[in-house]
Amino acid sequence: MDWSTCSPDIILMLFKYLDSKSLVNCFSVCKSWRDLVDYHAGVKGIWPDLAQLAIYNKGIAFKQRSLLPWRDLYFNKQLWINGNVHIQFDTILELNQFKHMHVFEDNITVIIESGMKQYKVDTLVKTLEENGVQDYQKTHCVTGKLVNGILTLNIGHRQKHFSINCCAFIINNDHCFIIDSGKIFRVVKCCCSVIPVDQPMKFKKTATLRLYNTLGTIHSANVVNDVIYVVNREGRIVKLKGMDFLGVTLGNISFPPIYNPLVVCMFLRFSVIYSVRSEDGSKSMKATKITDTEEIVVECSGLSCATPHSDLLFLGYEDGEVRGYLPKRMLQTNEPLFTFNIKDIVKCNLVDAAVKAIEVYEANESHYLFIATKNELIKVVVTHN
Repeated sequence: MDWSTCSPDIILMLFKYLDSKSLVNCFSVCKSWRDLVDYHAGVKGIWPDLAQLAIYNKGIAFKQRSLLPWRDLYFNKQLWINGNVHIQFDTILELNQFKHMHVFEDNITVIIESGMKQYKVDTLVKTLEENGVQDYQKTHCVTGKLVNGILTLNIGHRQKHFSINCCAFIINNDHCFIIDSGKIFRVVKCCCSVIPVDQPMKFKKTATLRLYNTLGTIHSANVVNDVIYVVNREGRIVKLKGMDFLGVTLGNISFPPIYNPLVVCMFLRFSVIYSVRSEDGSKSMKATKITDTEEIVVECSGLSCATPHSDLLFLGYEDGEVRGYLPKRMLQTNEPLFTFNIKDIVKCNLVDAAVKAIEVYEANESHYLFIATKNELIKVVVTHN
């Protein structure tokens, strides 16, 4: 049978008998099938299921950094994969001693020496300013504010409240990782739905607070399918599964110490990025797979920051260069999805162009990259030809 000449009504009847995974595969058959799956998913109201299945880690990273519905998030993800990237400079804001930034829905929170500033992602109009805030992070499940060494957490639909002594914290969807002055690592977990839904989230039980052994100075933590991976300053990876402390060094790999600024991050499944500096400042890159595990180790020279976004990876360099990668392709090729230097697109001179952080916002059929240097916040719009 020639499916290209088959009636759309017959194909739609067949779609009724397919599961979500099979429907996702039908997107890749041809343009007419893609349009039919799009129509079928809209009529049946199953776009959330299809998008969460097709986007890495149930699309959590995309959903937290956008106001788009699931359908549009799925197609935005496909835009990244298809390439043909066009980079356009949008806006530059002056900062004073940048520290952190976080995107949630349509707001970007920037932490500087004096405190917190919040802006709308589309216009970069300031909507909130608060002095003395050391860090502020928010997801659909957890909100955290650090002031004078005290972390205040509001968790879940009922806004369960915690106040904890803290020197640093990381919020990843429904988990909050807390490091206190004694290098003790704690996890606060929200027991609401992991994925935000249109209806109010149901608060199942009191959030849990667990205490773990000393892990050294924690740099980053990531949650993949309820397994927690923690990386400390010395490059040791620790696996926490089922909220139990296992103390496993994955693959028995001895990583070099992490240089300052810290650039360790985790992406994909059990994967690690770390910086290896070279004397000549070149950007040599080497990707290898650890035997019998699913880790990919990427050694990259001149790196100053690394940001995972679902199954994408953005690297920033000390000379102002920015690159985007699909890590799963790194074993075959080191070619990035795109590369540009902020010094080439910004119209003013940058005293220090080293990229300190990169954040992403998923806009309608485009993406915003927010690139922070020591004293600037640069917005770049990414479109696809």
